[in-house]
Amino acid sequence: MNIWKYIRTNISIDNIVKYEQEAGIVLTDEIKEFILTHNYARPEKNTFDTKDSKERVFLKLLSFNHDDKENVFDVYSSLKKELPVGIVPIAMDPFGNFICLDANNSTVVFWKHEDSKIEFISDTFPHLINSLY
Repeated sequence: MNIWKYIRTNISIDNIVKYEQEAGIVLTDEIKEFILTHNYARPEKNTFDTKDSKERVFLKLLSFNHDDKENVFDVYSSLKKELPVGIVPIAMDPFGNFICLDANNSTVVFWKHEDSKIEFISDTFPHLINSLY
């Protein structure tokens, strides 16, 4: 079991629904529950692999509160013209890259800001969370 630090409880389901509406996606109940209990948190085991690279870092889940510095609303707003349709940020690494949900096929991908390339991470968000090492 992974330990998550710095959890902020300053959100409700309404925050998540608002993001779904703005991003044009529908999150699973499992993802919504995870967000509610881990908002803006950092995992102790924070390493993951993509299809193309090893040892990427999961810095933190983005916040679902507009008042927090790194929140999904601001990040999505600033990146939506660069991201392919259906790709929405949900977490970040320490280097300006984002872990995203792909609403087109319900997978999780890694978006690299330097070249806008996308790397497949996992079939589901819970699988990614459970595979952090």
